Parts: sequence; C-alpha cells; structure tokens
Amino acid sequence: QPQQQQQAAAPAAPQGYAQQVASTYAQQQQQGLQQAPPAPAAPQMQPPCAAPTYTVPAPQSHSGTQYSYTQAAPTPPPAPAPAMQPPPMAPPPMAPPAQDSSAGLTVAGVQNATVGNIVRGSYTPYSENHSRIVYRKNEQVNGLDVLVYYWDERDGPSFCGWWFGPKVGGDQVWAYTSQQTQLPPQTGWKVPYDGPVDPTFLVTGMPATAKRHADAGSPYSQPAQKQARADEYGYSASASDRDRYGQPGQPQAASYGQPPSPAYGQSGPPQQRYDSGGYQKEQDYRAMDHSRQREMDRQRAEQESRYRQEEQRRRQMEDEKRRMETQACLVARKAIQNLRLATPENYEQVRREVDDSVYQELPRCGSQAELVRDELDKVIQQTLHRIEGIKEQRRRDEEHRREEARLRKEHEETARQLLQELAQLVETAVKDGERLKEVAAPASQPDMDTTPEEVRKLVSSVSEVAASAKASCKACNDFIVTNRSALEQAKFVWNETKAELLRWQSQIQDCLRQIISLTLRAKSVQTRMVRKATAVKVIAKRSATFDKYDKDNDGELNKKEVLAYAMSEFSFAIPKDALPKIFQQLESANGGIPKAKFHQLKMAVGITREEEASRSRREEAERRRQMLEARKKELQRSVDAASEALDDVEPEVAKAEERVTPLAGSIPESMAAAEAQKCIENTQDQHTAAKNEADAVAKQRSRLLENVEQELLPFITAEVRKLDARAALFDERLGRVAAAMQRGRDHVARLELIELERLSAEASKLMKAYAKKENLSLEDFFAAVDKDGDGVISQAEFLALFGRLEGCELSHEKLTKLFAHFDQKGSGSMSKESFLKLVRVFYHVVSETVMTTEMSIKEGRTIRRLEQGEVIEIQEGPAKDDGLDVTRIKGRAMRDDSVGWATLVGNNGNVFLEEGGPDFVVVLETALTAGFALSGSETLRLLREGTVLEVLEWDKREEQSGSVRLRVRVKGEAGVEGWVTKVSSDGTIVLKVFVPV
Repeated sequence: QPQQQQQAAAPAAPQGYAQQVASTYAQQQQQGLQQAPPAPAAPQMQPPCAAPTYTVPAPQSHSGTQYSYTQAAPTPPPAPAPAMQPPPMAPPPMAPPAQDSSAGLTVAGVQNATVGNIVRGSYTPYSENHSRIVYRKNEQVNGLDVLVYYWDERDGPSFCGWWFGPKVGGDQVWAYTSQQTQLPPQTGWKVPYDGPVDPTFLVTGMPATAKRHADAGSPYSQPAQKQARADEYGYSASASDRDRYGQPGQPQAASYGQPPSPAYGQSGPPQQRYDSGGYQKEQDYRAMDHSRQREMDRQRAEQESRYRQEEQRRRQMEDEKRRMETQACLVARKAIQNLRLATPENYEQVRREVDDSVYQELPRCGSQAELVRDELDKVIQQTLHRIEGIKEQRRRDEEHRREEARLRKEHEETARQLLQELAQLVETAVKDGERLKEVAAPASQPDMDTTPEEVRKLVSSVSEVAASAKASCKACNDFIVTNRSALEQAKFVWNETKAELLRWQSQIQDCLRQIISLTLRAKSVQTRMVRKATAVKVIAKRSATFDKYDKDNDGELNKKEVLAYAMSEFSFAIPKDALPKIFQQLESANGGIPKAKFHQLKMAVGITREEEASRSRREEAERRRQMLEARKKELQRSVDAASEALDDVEPEVAKAEERVTPLAGSIPESMAAAEAQKCIENTQDQHTAAKNEADAVAKQRSRLLENVEQELLPFITAEVRKLDARAALFDERLGRVAAAMQRGRDHVARLELIELERLSAEASKLMKAYAKKENLSLEDFFAAVDKDGDGVISQAEFLALFGRLEGCELSHEKLTKLFAHFDQKGSGSMSKESFLKLVRVFYHVVSETVMTTEMSIKEGRTIRRLEQGEVIEIQEGPAKDDGLDVTRIKGRAMRDDSVGWATLVGNNGNVFLEEGGPDFVVVLETALTAGFALSGSETLRLLREGTVLEVLEWDKREEQSGSVRLRVRVKGEAGVEGWVTKVSSDGTIVLKVFVPV
C-alpha cells in the first residue's frame, strides 16, 4: 500500500522533455561528442529496517541496448497510466566518463613482485562490510578471491582501515592503509601490512565504460545475482524487477511493448534513431523511472530519520536506566566496602547498617542486583572468617605473652642460681691462690741458703698447690663458658649479670697471674741451685784429674806429666815444638803448670791438637791433587782416541749418502719398483757398515765415564759431550739415509699395491660382467666357481674361472700374484668373503628415496627412508616396474642391514641411486685413530683431503660424542687401518662416497 501511494504521489513531467533531450543529443553528436547524459546517482544507504540496496550508476556510453538500473526495495508493478510523463527536471549535462570507485577499481604499480602479481588488475563491487563497499577482483589468483574491504575500530584502532585479502576479516592480508575514507584511497598503501608505504601502489576508479564490460561478474548488475543477494538478506525481488530485467539468461523485452531501440552511437539514418518510436518512449520511461526513484529515496530518507530518532530515544532511556543501576550498585558496593573493614567490636552494628543500605538499593540495581547480592554474601563470609582469625590471633598473642612472662621468671631464677654457684667457685680459686702464696713464700727470700733437697721439696709443694689452684680457676672459666647462654636468656637482668661476670673474671685472671708468677719463681730457685751443684761437681772432677797426673804431688804439672795427660785423655802426642810454647804461656815461677791454670792447659792442648790435624789434611790434599793430575792426562788420551775413531766414521757415512741419492727427497712417480729396490739393496750394506762403526765409537765414549773420580767428572763430561755432538751429526745423517731407504720401500710397496688394486679392479669388472651375463646371484656365482664345494676358492679354481671369461687379457703371472694378494693367510685358498668382494656391486644414494618390501611400488610397504650418502649392496636387479615405468634394484643398506627394493631412476628421469662404493674419500681433514672411541684413542695419523678409504666396518654411532664412525683401510698404503669419523656430532660431513672418474 505505501508503494502504491508513492507511485500515485509522483509529480507529472512537463510536455516536450523527450524532444529537448533528443535535440541536445543531436547537437552534441554533430560536435563529435558520443557521451550520453548520466543518470542521477541514488544515495547508497541501508536502514536497519529496510532491505539492503545496491546502487549501480547508469552506463556512461551507449554502445548497446543493455542498461543497468538501481535496485531498490521490492515494489509492485506500476499501475497503468494513460501516458508516460517524465518528471520535471532539466536536461542532464553531457560529461566525460566518470572515474567513480562505485563503478569499480583499478590497481597498478606495486614494488613487491609477489604481492603485485596478486593485487594488480580490475575490481568491481561485490558486497558490503562495516557500511562500506567490498570490491572483488575480476579474476581469481591461485584459486583465491582478491577482495578490497573496510574494517572499523571494533577490534581497536590498529586494525581500522582498508585491507587487501582473500577473505573479509581473515588473517591473511597483502596490503593495508589506516585511512578511514568512504572509498579506497588512491595512495598510502603498506606492503606488507606492517611495512613501509609503497609509493608506486596506486588505486584508481574504473570508468563506467569499462565497468559495464566487467558487469558480467558483478553482483550489482545481473538480475539473477541481485535475486541471490536478496535471498541472502531474506527478501525476494519484486515482480516489477522481474518484469523489467527478465529471467536470467533470457533476452530482455523492450519497455511498453516496443522492440529494443538501436544502440547509441550506431550508424544509420537519423530518422530511424530519433523517430517518435522506441527512442521517445524509452526517454519517457527513463524520466518517469528517475522521478519514482527520487520519491522512493525521499520516503526512505524520512523512514530512516524516524528510525534514527526512535533509536536515539531508546538508547537515551537505556543509558539513563544503566546510569541509575550503576549509581545504585555504587552505593550498595560502598556500603559493602564498609563491611570489609569491620572489627570484632563493631561488626554487628556495621552489619545492620550494610543490610539496611544494600536492601534499600537492591531493587534499583536492575540486572546487576543478583551480582550485588552474591557479592554481599561473599563479603559477609570473608568478613566472618577474618573476624574469627582476628579473635584467634588475639588469643594466641595473649598465650604468647603469658608464656614469655613464665619463661622470663624461669630464666631470671636460673641466672640467680648460676651466679651463686659461680661465686662459690671463684671463692675456692681465691683461697687456693692465697694458700699457694704462703707455700711459695720461702722462694721469695733473696738470701735463701738451703740444700738442694730442701729446694726440691719446696718446688714440689709449690707445683702441687699451683696445680690445685689452676684447676679451680679452670673450673670457673668452664662454668662461665658452659652456662653463658643460659645467663644471656635472662635479658631483663643481663646488665647486672654481665657486671658480676666481669668482676669475677677479673678476680680469676688475677689469681691465674699469681699462680704463674709463684710457680716460675720456685722453678728459678731450683734452677739456680742445680747450676751451683753442677759447678761444684765440675770443679771437684777437674781437681781430681789434676791430682791424678800430678805424680810428684808438688801442686804443679811438669812437661812429662803434661805429655802423659794429653796422651791419656785425648790420645794425642803433643809435638816437641809445641810443648815449650804451652809452658811459656802457663808455667809458674817454679817451672810447672799450677792447678789454677789446669783448665787453660786443657784448652791449649785442644788448640794444639786441631793445628796438627789441619797440617795432616793439607798434606793429604797435596797428594790427592798430584794423583788427579796424572789421571786427567790418562783420560785425555782416551778422549783423543775416541775422536780419531769418529774421524774414521765420516767417509763411511758419506758413501751411504752417495748411494741413497736417487731416493733422497721426493721420489718421482715414474721411478720403477725394480730401480728403487736395487738402490735400496746397494745402500743397505754401506748403511750397515757405517752404523756399526758409529756404534763402536758410542761404546768407546760410554767407557770414558766409567770409574772416574768425582773431581774429574766435570772435565770428562764436557769432553764426552763434544764427542756426542759430533756423533749426533753422524746419527742424523744415517737416519736420513734410513728414512730415504724407507721411502723407497714405501714407494715399492705402494706401486705393488696400486698394481694389485688395478688387477683387482680389472678382474672384478670381468667377473661382474660374467655374473650379469649369466644372470647369477652372488651365491650362485660362488657355487659355480667352487667346483669341489669346500667353501673356499683354490688357485686352480681361480685360474680356471678367468680361463673361460670373455675378453680376459690377464697373464698367468698376474692372476697368480692377485690370488696371493687375497690369500693373506698363505693357506693356498681364497675365502668366500674375499672372492665375493670382487663381485659385489654397490650404489650410493644421490637423492633421498624410500626402501620398500616389494619390487612393485604399489604392492610394497615402506621399510624406511634412504638418506643421501647411504651405500647399498645390490642383491638383485636392476629390474623394470612396468606399472610406473621406473627402474628398481633389490639391495642391503650397509648402515643397518635393511633389505628391500629402491628406485634407480624415476619415470621423469630423476636419478636416485648411482653406482659407487664401498670406498669413501676424505672431504674434510680428520684423524685416523686406533680405537673406536674418540676420547682416549691413539691418533695414528691425519687424513688429508682426497685420501681414499676402503670400509672394513660400517656405520657405528659413538654414544659419548654422537658422531658416526667407520673402520677403514687407507687405500694404497699396506697395513694402515683404524677408525675415522664419517659425520660429526653437529652434522658436518667428513667422508663422501668415492666415485672413480
């Protein structure tokens, strides 16, 4: 009904409008302008209560009869009218094609190549998001749509702006700008979204002419897509729309039953284009349609205005209601907060006040009333729990105070008792000190004259009493140390207790000092008396000795008696020239030596005895010097003889050096083994002769150091050192000769080993060709050669095999030499392992692949993945998997003995396995060790880059370091075997498979 009223209210257009438009267009056409008047664009809006509208501007060129119209809310078909009258409006001006974003977008530029390939191109309106148009690129990229959409501030200001992405609001984006314009801005785009602004990134509007050609993929132009858009929003297209646009995929009928008018810009007679036929009616219809659209837009604007006013009033009421609820909640929560601060004394009063306040405000809290009630209950429980805790804490505090008072009383009582006990101990110590003072009083008299026995008894009494006094003082100190902590616990009387302790400790120290002083004084008296007694004994003994040799008892010793005294007491005969000197110094007027000078006589005899001993030592030293002089001359003669012997060694060494000259330095690879062996044999005899002479001189030098006097050791050591220096030069020269001969032997051995490896490779090639030709497995091949079935290959069986191999040019001598090389034990037979070593075929992985259980990839299951660098021993194949057209082999992985099928070459030509192995080549200098473990193993040598190694034991992981290790033999060097790292713990590759060129 409102739509019918809307149509009825549309004003009538003045007569002659169509003629005015036709005349204006004819004038512009004559001036060369080919634009059509643009239709006024309807405002694009979507009120919440109305169906969504999508406005597409009228086409800006007239190159066909297909037009785009504004889709409004569904309306019934227009009522029939006697005549089509256009609305009153001025003829629209003729303008160039519009660059309007509502018609579409064009993206150009973009420095980032990846993003540019995605976003560059043409876009048309697709949908809406957050009140702005969403644009979609006309072509998909990698199966994804490319959208340009706007996102508002609902997720924060950092996400607001225009975005390029495959999905509206998705987490994958290509470009972004924070500008909040109504349409996508031309510049200011960041690539990536958090990167710098790309100045070349340009977004421009698409001309309406190009837009019409892109309308085939746009939901804004095709009626079927408009109907789908209407279905999405829950409405159906009106009957008038269906009549106007027709069904999807069907041609449109002309308006008012007229045939379609010719397109603008087509050639033809003017009277056919501007007759009172289809063109006039079409212009009239368009004028009426514009008038109806404006009226519909006005009514929709009024509807939206009323809706916005009602919505504003509703929001104001809701805001006022929320404000009142918030105010009531604040009052209630403020009262509840007072309850949190309640104490046991005022809890009941605060509780009543809170209940009154909360239940008064609760009805006004609205939807938050239940939350406020729950909060009140929770606070009441918390407050009751807190008050109970306060009461309990107060009870514990009171018990703690009573307990502290009880302990203080106990500690003070204990301190008083301990002080009383200490006072008794100090009193005992003082009494012992006084008693010691009385006992030691006699020792303090300066003129004490007592016997030694009396002194001994005095000292014994003093020591006994002093020990008792010291024990008393120690008891006092021990008591203080033991009970100090108990005394300190009485903190309230500690100051008085500390003063008492200091006073008593002072008395104890005074007592100790007195004890020590009296004890030392008594011992001093005893020492003085002992020295006095000792001196009396010495004088008495000296007097007795004098009386013993004073034969004539005249109180003096004559010369004869002095000689007897020296001989008897010191076993010393005084020289005749020394005796008068002694008497000259000590004799009395009577001509003898009196008893008073007897001690001086003893000292004179001692001096004379020492002088005589010194004279004897000088004579002995002179005799020793003469003997050493003679011995030194003898040693010098021996040194000269050894030097002459060294002179004789020089020509022998020179001859050896001359003969080994061809092997000196670097031996040329062109030197034949026979030539090197002859040079070694010629040098060996001369080297041995020179070495024997040098050894004989060395023995002669060693004998020079035997039975040499201590005084001559420095002399002979220096001479021997000179001879050793000369001999060392000979030893060094002979060592170089020996090293040159060893290099020659190594050269011969290397040439022989190279020859054997060449023979082995040639024999292996022949044997592999034979096994492949006869289609023999390893076991079948061995059984065919082992005629007697004893499990080993004899020399006759080995030679017989090569006798029947095609193309074998190895001589009998070479084959015999090769057989002896593999017969390492000298048993006359070759083991099965050594024989199969010549036939085994190895491949190495050049590109990761999988090992399966069956030859057919489809029928087999995967065993494991083969990594690059692994080595596989071939057991069967190569064979063709016809199902997938790939070449397959069956083999054993040397790393873990896994057996299965693997692909050699894929059906697209990719190579997975290549022939090579089991030899490896060093690509990073590493050490060859004697043991498997890295730590503690002896390093045999350093392996330089390019060294070829034969594997004896395959991959083993060293647990401590995590490295993968192999046991290898250095090819071309006999007997050089050990362990080497294949892959280090950090993944560094040290060895690679050796592939001969």
